[in-house]
Amino acid sequence: MNKVVTSREEILKVSRNMVLEKGMDSFSMRTVAGQCGVAVGSIYNYFPSKADLLSATIESVWEEIFKPLNSVSEFHTFVDCVTCMFETIKKGNESYPGFFTVHSLNFASEDKDKGKAMMKNYFDALEDRLVDSLERDKNIRKGVFQNKLSKRLFANYVFTLLISVLLRNKEGHEPLLEMIRNCIYET
Repeated sequence: MNKVVTSREEILKVSRNMVLEKGMDSFSMRTVAGQCGVAVGSIYNYFPSKADLLSATIESVWEEIFKPLNSVSEFHTFVDCVTCMFETIKKGNESYPGFFTVHSLNFASEDKDKGKAMMKNYFDALEDRLVDSLERDKNIRKGVFQNKLSKRLFANYVFTLLISVLLRNKEGHEPLLEMIRNCIYET
């Protein structure tokens, strides 16, 4: 029999496990309540709607996925940052298959903007991390970032390529790292 779950954190844990085991398509207030061993009304005490519960669940998945990346205070090189980011997202995608491509589609039409905004916030934070890493990397050759190519734009391009490699299920990120090395370091 299921243990009775009565805290917000425990409800989110059960919800994350449901997403992990069954995907977001099977997500409903009734199913979450059943898994928690409580009445549906008890879930509504913490989350006023399915969209609120789903949003909080998705946010907690993002936090879980990026915990390893966030535990590193700074990287020695930009390439180290990209490698860590790739591995973190890859493991997150393995733990939560399809999460990066489908989560914003699971909100009701009026809540899609909320889901997309949440994803954008996380992606912006990742890009900020890349920019910070570029600024700290002492090995970047002088003159790379000027005129039309800023650190922010370069980080955006690298992040876009990184996500593309992951979504296309390519084996590794070495070609991307080689491209980065050729672009910003002395050869």
